[in-house]
Amino acid sequence: MRREIVCLLCAEVLLRRVMETAYIGDNIKFVNGKSKRNSGCDRCSNFVLYGKRCTAVSMWSDTVGIPYGPWEEEYLFVIEEEVEELGEA
Repeated sequence: MRREIVCLLCAEVLLRRVMETAYIGDNIKFVNGKSKRNSGCDRCSNFVLYGKRCTAVSMWSDTVGIPYGPWEEEYLFVIEEEVEELGEA
């Protein structure tokens, strides 16, 4: 499983890119919230300051690798969650 904290702009770009290149069994979860600490976006390295909106992104496959496990509340105050099963059957 891959985990990232990203700024809102990178979350939009990532969603579009992943939707275009997904394979059967790929999953992605976006959790929008407010940062619990100062950090940097894992994509563009811009600052994500305490209390600012950001997105926790989890990517995993049903067929290989480590399955999803909750982790987002360690890094942000959760506002909303969205899970997508990607790829075509």
